[in-house]
Amino acid sequence: MKKLFYLAFCAAAALSFGCVAITYPLITDNAGQGVYVVNTNGKAHLIEKTQTSLSDGTTTVEYVAFVDQAASGHQKLTDYELQLATGTTNFHSDTYCNPDWTGCAWFTHNYTPPGQCTFYDSGSNLNFNCLTFLTAFGTCPQTRNGECGRQFKAPGHLTGSELSSLINMGVERGTNLNFNFNANNTHITLQNPTGSITSVKLAGNTEVKFNLAHGTAFVDVSSPTHAQNIKNGANLIDKGFRVGVATLTYGNVTRNINYTALPSDVYRKNLLQRGQ
Repeated sequence: MKKLFYLAFCAAAALSFGCVAITYPLITDNAGQGVYVVNTNGKAHLIEKTQTSLSDGTTTVEYVAFVDQAASGHQKLTDYELQLATGTTNFHSDTYCNPDWTGCAWFTHNYTPPGQCTFYDSGSNLNFNCLTFLTAFGTCPQTRNGECGRQFKAPGHLTGSELSSLINMGVERGTNLNFNFNANNTHITLQNPTGSITSVKLAGNTEVKFNLAHGTAFVDVSSPTHAQNIKNGANLIDKGFRVGVATLTYGNVTRNINYTALPSDVYRKNLLQRGQ
């Protein structure tokens, strides 16, 4: 059930954006409390709190991230886009600690933690040819979710009352819990590095389908609601909120996340190319 955390907050923050990691905390021993820096000896899969697929009805994609950390602590983080068969939820699996990767590497970031929370750090590289929907919303976690083969119980889990509240906001349909995100139940404020604060106004209603059996969430990006929320987000980027801290409230559960976004024109251009 810990995966409901990002269902409520990453999905609410990005809605039809894809939440991706662009920095990651230093990996050490003893569940992150030790003093010895871990050498991953290659790419380690970052275990997602929830896996969200984006689909426009013809193409379905998910994002998956890997980090390669040296004994010095230097990291190379790589984000891949994986295209899935339409209507499937064939996510990257950690059932047997799957360290393999495939797909198109659309973002790489070389840095030493904590690193800069931006897509345009000096050690980063973007390849838009590998990004189908161009609606990526970057996050910079402060605590580790766990890595393939090195997973541990990270702090900051939901309390019992928070978990109960989130479950009660969902509508059970078979093995799914369906959640609605709209201006009545979801409230988002952004604070940029200069201290300015703004509220994010959500258009219409966005439904997110959460599969309880697989811990996966599905978002339809073909709707007019999706396009309007992307445009609203692009307008806020123009007003100086491309990077900062988002305070997200869904029902009566609130969390803060560090975020960053691509330039506003990237999002608008992609919508135009898709007729939205």
